[in-house]
Amino acid sequence: MPKGTLHLFAVLILAIGFWGGWKWWISVPPPSKPSQNTGGGIAGIDKGKTGGNTQRSKSRVKSKTQVKDKFSSFKSSLPENQFEEGELLVVDPPSTFESSARQMGFTIVERVSLGELAMNLYRVRIPAGTTTLQARQTLAGRFPGLTIDVNQHFEAQALKDYKDKTARPIAGWQAAKPTCGKGIELGMIDNSVDVNHPALKGQKIEFRSFHKKGRRPGPADHGTAVAAIMVGKPEWGGLLPGTKLKAASMFEKNKVGRVVGSSVALLKSINWLAKKRSRL
Repeated sequence: MPKGTLHLFAVLILAIGFWGGWKWWISVPPPSKPSQNTGGGIAGIDKGKTGGNTQRSKSRVKSKTQVKDKFSSFKSSLPENQFEEGELLVVDPPSTFESSARQMGFTIVERVSLGELAMNLYRVRIPAGTTTLQARQTLAGRFPGLTIDVNQHFEAQALKDYKDKTARPIAGWQAAKPTCGKGIELGMIDNSVDVNHPALKGQKIEFRSFHKKGRRPGPADHGTAVAAIMVGKPEWGGLLPGTKLKAASMFEKNKVGRVVGSSVALLKSINWLAKKRSRL
């Protein structure tokens, strides 16, 4: 990581929620055998009993299916299972990787040179007819020891209000002078930032979004709130209103309209801040 000659430092702010998970097993007892007519009973009654048992058996199967569906839905919502479907990330692949991956049905959709991190990152589309996790296992089997992972999703977790919820008003501090923090440079990775917001307009902010091409950047609510806490104008309770801020957004709206951050955007953001000589 390069060192600057000026007094620079960076703050990485990522509020990412994690949840715990658990596994559960449900065993459904086998349905009882229907009674059989041995010749001494009444055929109509025996037939009715058999029909009742069949109905109970169907109910048990339906109940078991419902439980399985609920468990699958719960499992898919866990953070470790939230990732970009249909693609993998590969770090520093060997020279033979591209040709071999193509032969296996994979497609290289993006090559990212992260020079400040001394890293080359490949975004790879998986073959049709396979799941993301299956494709990762297949590719890892062909290239043992190579760093291969899913493009993980992240979520911002915090309040969106910031007028009276910034650090100084909450702490009961007086407003800072406009020059407070002069000569310091901060780096932030969060959501989009509205640099024309009254709390930030005219402040020394450089913003860049690293959303995927063809998608919209994430909303400028949470990122603007965090930026206002850090370098907002004195009347808005900014901690260091005289500071320069390099703000990177790692969030976007995905194909179903959900706001998510990604591993690729996170790494690009870190690399950009490093290139701007914001120390992480």
